Amino acid sequence: MLYNFTNLLPTIRLYMKHIVVIILFLFQLSLLQAQSRTDSITVIKKWSTIYVQRGQNLSMGGLLYITKDNPAAFAEMKKAQNRYTLSFLSGCIGGACVGYPVGTALGGGEPNWNIAFAGAAFIGMSIALEHSFNLHATRGAKLHNSALNGGKSGESACIFFNVSPGNMRLCYNF
Repeated sequence: MLYNFTNLLPTIRLYMKHIVVIILFLFQLSLLQAQSRTDSITVIKKWSTIYVQRGQNLSMGGLLYITKDNPAAFAEMKKAQNRYTLSFLSGCIGGACVGYPVGTALGGGEPNWNIAFAGAAFIGMSIALEHSFNLHATRGAKLHNSALNGGKSGESACIFFNVSPGNMRLCYNF
C-alpha cells in the first residue's frame, strides 16, 4: 500500500522553514563566537621579555601587524621598533669594538683598549635601548589588550617617588 504524501506537504514545508531558521540562527551564533577577542598579547618576563599570542612567540613585525588597528598601541609599537633597531645596531657595533682588541691581544698583537672601552659604551647604550624597547612594547601590548576588553586594562594609575644619589623624580604611570 502506498502512502499519499501530498497531504503532508504543507506540514513538511512548515517544519522545513523552522529547520532552516534554526540552522541560520546557529550559523550566526558560530560567527559571533568566531569574533570573540582572544587575541590578547601576553607578556612573559623571564631572562628576556617574550610576547605571545595564541601560544606563538611574536616578532617585532608580528607585534606591529597585530596592533595596526589600534592607533595608540601602534604608535607605541613603532617607538619600540625604533628602539629595537637601534639596540641591535649598537650591540653589534659594541661587540665588534670589544672583540677586535680582544682578538688582537689573543693573536699576540698590541691591542688598542680605547676601542674596547668605546665598544663597552655601545654595549651599555644597547642595554638601555633594549630596556626602552621592552617598556614601549609592553605599554603597546597593554593598550592593545585594554582595547580588546572595552577599555578596561585591569590596572590603575600609580604615582611613585624615586630617589637615587644625585637625582629625585616623581613618576606617574598609567
